[in-house]
Parts: sequence; C-alpha cells; structure tokens
Amino acid sequence: MQGKPGESITQVRQQINQVKCKRNWTGINWHGESSTLSGIDAIAYPYLGSKPYSNTYQQEKDVIDDFYQRLRNKLGESFINATRDLIIPNEQKAERAKEYGESFIDVREELSIPELVKRLITHKVIVTNLHNRLQQQNILSSEENITQIAENLNPESFKDLNRRKKKKKSEKKEDQELYWTGWFLGDGDNAGKYLQSLGDLELKIEEQKSNEFSLQMREWGKQLKENENSYLPEGYYLKNKYIAGGRIIYAGGDDFLGILYYPNRQISANRCFKWLSNFKSQIWTQNDPKIITPSVGYVWVAPRVPQRDVLQHCREAEKSAKQGGRDRIAFRIVFNSGNYLEWICPWWLLDLKEQEKMPLKFVNNGKNLIENYQDRKQQKNWVHFYQDVATLQARHGFYVNPKTETIEINIALGLIEIYFGSEYKDIIADSSFWWNQTNQDGLQIFSGILGNGDLKKYQKNDQETKESKISNAVNQWVINLAKVGFYLTDETDKF
Repeated sequence: MQGKPGESITQVRQQINQVKCKRNWTGINWHGESSTLSGIDAIAYPYLGSKPYSNTYQQEKDVIDDFYQRLRNKLGESFINATRDLIIPNEQKAERAKEYGESFIDVREELSIPELVKRLITHKVIVTNLHNRLQQQNILSSEENITQIAENLNPESFKDLNRRKKKKKSEKKEDQELYWTGWFLGDGDNAGKYLQSLGDLELKIEEQKSNEFSLQMREWGKQLKENENSYLPEGYYLKNKYIAGGRIIYAGGDDFLGILYYPNRQISANRCFKWLSNFKSQIWTQNDPKIITPSVGYVWVAPRVPQRDVLQHCREAEKSAKQGGRDRIAFRIVFNSGNYLEWICPWWLLDLKEQEKMPLKFVNNGKNLIENYQDRKQQKNWVHFYQDVATLQARHGFYVNPKTETIEINIALGLIEIYFGSEYKDIIADSSFWWNQTNQDGLQIFSGILGNGDLKKYQKNDQETKESKISNAVNQWVINLAKVGFYLTDETDKF
C-alpha cells in the first residue's frame, strides 16, 4: 500500500491494519480428519474437495497415505540428484534419499495446505526453482537470494535435536537415556504502541525515528544470526569441532526462538537458567539499548513430550509473560505427563545490569535473587525451600489468618528472608516494587513483580477483596518460585 501525499507513516500503517482486518479468509471444510497440527484446515492431497462424499474415510485415508509416501520419496530423490557434488557411494544414495525424505514428511502428520507449503519451501530444489523464477520476472534483484532459507532450515541440520541419546548396537530402544531440553520463544513489547506514539511528531521526525527503530531491530537480528555461537551457553569440543550449547532462530523483526541443548548429552537446567537470567542485558540490549523490552516464554521440558506440544507450551509461556506484565520471563517446567509448573519474573530480579537502570533503587550484595539463595546450613540445596513451601501449602499456612480471616503475606515474606536474605525480603514486601510504571507515552519504564496494577483480576467482588487478591498473588509468586526453582537449579551436566 502507498500513502497519499502528506500522509504520515502512522496513517498509512493504520490503513494497512484496516485492510488486513477486512480480509475474507476462507477455510476448507472436510468430512475426514483435519490436520493434526492446525486442527482447522483439510488434509492436503491431490483430490482435495472433489466428490467429498463419494468414498469412505478409510478409502480416503489410503489415498492420502499413498500420496504422502510418494511425495516423501520424491523429495528425497530430488535432493540427492541436486547434490551430486556430494561424495556418496551408490549403495548409500537410496538410504540417504529415504532419510532426507523422512526428515521432510511423516505420512502420519496429515498436513494442511498452509503447513505443507511451509514445509516444501525449505526444500533445496523447490526454493532454488522459486528463486530463479522470481528473478526472471524481476521480482527479485540479482543481489537478493532466498535460497539461504534451504540452508538455514535444512531438516538434516535439526537431527541433533533428537532428545534420545544415540543408540548403541547392543542397546535396546527402551534402555536409551533421554534428555531434558530448554526451549524459549519471545518478542518485543509494545512495538506497535511505540510506533503509534510517533504519529504525534512532525512528519520528518516520525520518518526518521521509524527508520531508526527498523534499522536497529534488523541490525540486532543480523548480529544474533552472525554471532549465534558466542551468544549461546558454553559448548564443548568434539573431534576439534566446537559444539554450541543450542541454537537460536531469528524470525524477523523482534521475534526469536531458541533451543538450549547438547547433542547426545544432557545440558544442566542450571546452566540454561543462568544464561537466561542475563538474556535481556547480554542478548537483547547488548551495547545498544532498545526502546522496547522483551518478553520471553521458557520451557524446560521432559524428553517424551511431543515437539508440537513443546512449541505450544512455548507460545503459552510467552503469552503468560505478556499477560503477567511484559518485560519479563515466564519459566515453565513441562513433564512427560503434560502437567506443568510456571513462575513469572521481571528481568531485573535476575539480571543485575537491569537493576542499575531501574527508577526504583535498592541495595543488594551483588547477587541476583536466585544467586542469593542458601538454606539454613548456608548450602545451595533448594530442596529445603521446596519442602517448606509444600508443607505450608498442604496445611493452608499461606492463606487465611484465623483471627482476621484475611489473606496475609507474612509467612511468604518470612521464607524469602530465610532463604534469600533480608535485602530481597524488603524488596518483595515493598508494594512500590509490585506494579508496572509507564511514561507519558504509555511505554513501560519499570516492570513490577505482579505486573499491571489495574488488571481486572484485582478489582473488588463479593467473594474476595482487592487486598486479599493482591496478597494471594504475592503468596502464589513465592510458592511458584519454590516449585519451579527446584527444577531450574539442577546443576547436573551429563557428558
């Protein structure tokens, strides 16, 4: 869309949003099973929509399975033929083609049209042909190259994400060791609100600041991609090759996804936690302060949880960080059963460099909240805090004062003082640290422990007063800290 002469960037952006809202999306209704990933669209195959009620579901399924089997084989063969420069013995070509095809398509997935397109566009042959056609039609310049997507998203490069230890010849599948991994998903906060605020400025200043913001985020994404290994947790060397402690995928703009793991080894939960604690200052801010803040959802996940579910938990954890007040991280522990624990924390309680920039000042001993933990024997054994909280919770010790029948936070604050010191007890007890603060443009300048003070969940109702709800939120924050911290501070690295 192109604006009219004299229109500001903000006005054009609003018009684009109006057009997007008016788009008439049409979903394909289908009588069989829908895609297992989207749950909405129909299964993509050549006879989609033709005589939809002429066959039984089983007959349709046989045709679908045959189509995906043929497609998988074709993708594998095409890749091997397109990479003839690779030195592959003839007897191995068929096996390599089979493996590569399987890395693209699993016949059991029953993909929808959008999902299948997104999968195919990462295939080397398909993206190369697309690139050539776009250049022939002058849609791409000679300098632009979209074939890099095939390299970045090559399915074979994701093989080491398998959370099952490499199987030995003498080892049964059920005896293989399985590994926990860390997944995080995040993006910037209120970018739209910031850009909208520029609409109150003069046209030239708005254009300048919009360009500066866009350039800053693009440069951040470029640096993130080019220096990925130096940003990730410490790795190790294997046969003189450095193996990083995970990988980061930059999705464009202010969106990113990352996985923390060691191929065929167990990375410790505590190593991942320490790295994430400094994510805002070390990865997001670096030496170039951003106008917007990041919200991140982090999932420490058991090995048998399906990857689709892992990604869904990442999205939900990121949503929790946003709803919890933004400019924070939501830690989620996901077990094989699908049950999970969650704790949401603003960055400044974990990242000391963020504390230096806070409008609210306090004194600590140079350690963040978690680093300051110690039990009664001055040890780092988190189980004592975990057990105390579990016992008190079972006895309803956190909730009602029997004399006043109101919810109080004294017990929770007492536990913080015992295990984290009086400095952090005073911080968490001070209500000025509970709520977000914003500037005149509505942009967040301080992130409180409990988030936004005007949320509807803190309004009065007939069952519970506003004060009791707030006290309950403080108590629950401490309870969740005990439960989640117990899993996040495990220092076991299995090499």
